Amino acid sequence: MRSNTTLPKSKELRTTITALQELTAGYTSHDFAVRLWDGTLWGNAEHPRFTLVLKHPGALRANQVLLSKPHHGSSNLPLTREDWYL
Repeated sequence: MRSNTTLPKSKELRTTITALQELTAGYTSHDFAVRLWDGTLWGNAEHPRFTLVLKHPGALRANQVLLSKPHHGSSNLPLTREDWYL
């Protein structure tokens, strides 16, 4: 689901991309993109329904509670945080 085929050079980028791949492994519809703190775009870069922007290398780790619990249809999730925004 990455937008290019070269492996990132930094450990933080590799770790984040691996985590994104693991988080999305069971999804059949990859209709979103993730922009990393350095501008790397991962996911559906052509026509994403939304883009999640990670502001720093620890943003996924800092929000693991949000990522580990299903929030189906929940309207009380913030769309912006100091770690990321939609």
